[in-house]
Amino acid sequence: MSIQIGNIIKTLRKQHNMTQDELAEKLNVSSQAVSKWENGRNMPDITLLLDIADCFNVTVDELLKGIKESTGNNLHVYVGSREFQSLSDDEKLGYLWDYQRKHPGNTDVAALLGFVVKIPKEKKLPLMYYACDSILRHDDSQERRNHVMHCISNVYDDEEFMKYLKRLAPYNYNATQGEWFEERRWLVGDTQASRMQHYKNNALIISHFLFRQSRLTDIPELDIEWNLEKIKIIESLGDDGIVPDAWLPYYVNAYLSLKSNYIESGEFDLAYDALDKILDVFENRMSKFKVGDILSLGKRSLFGDITMTVMPGYGGDMSAVFTQKDERFNFDRVSWMAIFLPARVCSNLYNSMLEWVKSGKVPDDEEYRKHLERVKRLTKG
Repeated sequence: MSIQIGNIIKTLRKQHNMTQDELAEKLNVSSQAVSKWENGRNMPDITLLLDIADCFNVTVDELLKGIKESTGNNLHVYVGSREFQSLSDDEKLGYLWDYQRKHPGNTDVAALLGFVVKIPKEKKLPLMYYACDSILRHDDSQERRNHVMHCISNVYDDEEFMKYLKRLAPYNYNATQGEWFEERRWLVGDTQASRMQHYKNNALIISHFLFRQSRLTDIPELDIEWNLEKIKIIESLGDDGIVPDAWLPYYVNAYLSLKSNYIESGEFDLAYDALDKILDVFENRMSKFKVGDILSLGKRSLFGDITMTVMPGYGGDMSAVFTQKDERFNFDRVSWMAIFLPARVCSNLYNSMLEWVKSGKVPDDEEYRKHLERVKRLTKG
């Protein structure tokens, strides 16, 4: 028996790309103990069998007798078979419920519910809840969290999606989690109302979203649509459509992209309108920013007490970081953003505008010269 179970543990460990040291750490035993099990010189204590089985997403019975027909690959094959497709919705669910109970840490059922098995959503949800919870109880790593969010993004309503987001990232946010929103946006087509719910009380989420580039940068019309959407969102963050100070750099960035989109598509009047928006913000608002300023994020209903504080930057520029009075807000992991001096940005704009004419992209007409002169004036600060 010791040789048989040792071989099974060794096989499972290699299938999961796990070293003896890594398995030992998960089980809180020495690597020498694992080595003795696999070599048949010793058997694991009976109290460890459930933990070992959980590590490999198998049952204790499969650990002792060897895995026969219940591997993840066979599950995917069976779900795609005519036999499975001929089952009723309740029979399909019953089969998947049994599988998930036997393999609580396995991610296959959640993935199949999210992207393969076609049954009514209301029937999927209870099993999806159970599958996601059992996966995360088994392994709460970032990789498993990402997998869970990827699966539920195609099934859950906004309220349930937000419940899991808050559970997995209540006070911090990173770029990987931004992919969840991107994935959901393309999978289920979020409305503006649902997107705003995503941003509620999490300024880091909206910050990351606004700096994301369109996936379809080779299609100018969709690039324009993407930037117009970001501008609309930013304008909705303040009262009466007035963009709060903290979002002005994001606002300028969106209009800079939009201006380039319009130049490429030959819509020069719209390009100059976008340029005017940028220059108005620089001239009337951002030129007054100074180190130490507290920048409002806008509606308290969205962001509570979170603000941005202007800090010294590189090369004479400034930057800003999110700040919050709540002690649970992890300052070491908050995002920061650059606040480029208007004179510097306008200097780059001026040089770009000269290239527009040289390359033949823009006609050297009265409208062009009027804007070129305004940009040149602002380069002097």
